Amino acid sequence: SRFTGQSSTITGTYAGQFIMGGFLNFRMKKWMRALITRSCAIIPTIIVALVFDSSEATLDVLNEWLNVLQSIQIPFALIPLLCLVSKERI
Repeated sequence: SRFTGQSSTITGTYAGQFIMGGFLNFRMKKWMRALITRSCAIIPTIIVALVFDSSEATLDVLNEWLNVLQSIQIPFALIPLLCLVSKERI
């Protein structure tokens, strides 16, 4: 269960890096882009872990809700991405 959270965070971070690098045409050094996108993923995670460190049961419930929210949000990211990459001119 904890590894799924790590996996989704890493996947989201890499997706953010590719979007910044390709679709948005942000030109910056690779290390700076990695620092920004990874900070956007890791800093909120650290804050939540520090705030909810009172019990493991609370973190388990929070993790379940995050999984539900991610499953709802996936189509909103995936469908536009598929539409963009399927257009030859883009």
